[in-house]
This record gives sequence, structure tokens and C-alpha cells, in this order.
Amino acid sequence: MVPTAGREAAVAAVAVVVLGLVSGGFSLGFAWSNLHNALLAVSFAAVGLYVLRARPRHLIDGLFVVAGVQSAVMFFGRQYGLHEPALPASDWLAWLSIWQVPLEMALVGTALLTFPSGRLLSPA
Repeated sequence: MVPTAGREAAVAAVAVVVLGLVSGGFSLGFAWSNLHNALLAVSFAAVGLYVLRARPRHLIDGLFVVAGVQSAVMFFGRQYGLHEPALPASDWLAWLSIWQVPLEMALVGTALLTFPSGRLLSPA
């Protein structure tokens, strides 16, 4: 199946957003305690966008893309909050990024449990 122009534009836009948030976060400094969010953002977004592009209408692509974008937002928020000297609204943005942790854990857990078919394994 040939990818449509709209899907290609959406894939490119999500990739630019994720890479922009991760590179913007790294421009604020480097924190070992937050590196995992950058790695999650890039890896989950890359897998989700690849599946979205290669196998349209697959059940797993949306979970991976959302998990990647959310990890990128969490990474940027924590980097912004950890910056010294404190930036405007850094407490609020750091709080917003930490608030997303339970949702991120649920998304990543669901994505991993349903990988690669997009369905949970049968109880048997």
C-alpha cells in the first residue's frame, strides 16, 4: 500500500515535534536522572511512526506514537524544571511533566503487552 500524502505529513510532523522537544530539552542541559525519558521518547516514537508508515491501520502504532510524544513532553518539562537558574514557570512545567508519569506507565505497559499484534495474549 502506498502511503498517502496526509499520512506522510502527519508522520513528519510528529517526528519533528518529538525531535524538537528532545533537542530543546538537551539544549537546557544534561541530567542523568532524566535521560530515560529522552530514550523512551525517541524509541517509542520511532517504532510507532515506522509501523504507522509501513502497516497502516495496525493496532499498535497509535499506542507507540502517543507514548513517544508523551515521553518527549515529560523529558522537556523535567529538563526545563531542572534548569539552573530557574526559568519562568519552571515549577508548573516540572509539575505537569511529573503528573504524566502514571499515564505514561499505563501507555508503555499496554504497548508492550500488546506488542507486536496489537492484541493481548489469550489467557490460555
